[in-house]
Amino acid sequence: MNVKDILSQGEELLFKSQQCRWMPGGKEITPSEIFVTNQRIIVETSTMLGLHKDFQDLHYSDVEGIELKKGILSSTLIIKSRFKGDVHINAIPKKQAGYVEQIINEGINRYGYGRGGGGQPSKL
Repeated sequence: MNVKDILSQGEELLFKSQQCRWMPGGKEITPSEIFVTNQRIIVETSTMLGLHKDFQDLHYSDVEGIELKKGILSSTLIIKSRFKGDVHINAIPKKQAGYVEQIINEGINRYGYGRGGGGQPSKL
């Protein structure tokens, strides 16, 4: 199964990033991937040498905020969700992590968490 198989109608993939294999917090054999779309954030985790994939998604209307922790070699993204708690994504390349954070912040602002956005883009 590919992430494109689970995209909704009208949903566009904006950015894709993969954990660094050899950085602290990364997975050597099957690194996780993060997909950022115009509607949600999808985290793909592979197990059993890539034979089993789990997808966790967070819609922008359910995200309270995002935190970026920059390390020496890589970064950690912490996505604060209203219903799933904090989602940690470790070992993201530093340059990509800043861009991912920017896209997610724009999505959060567009869907208006805390302003009664209700999943519809807000008109600012």
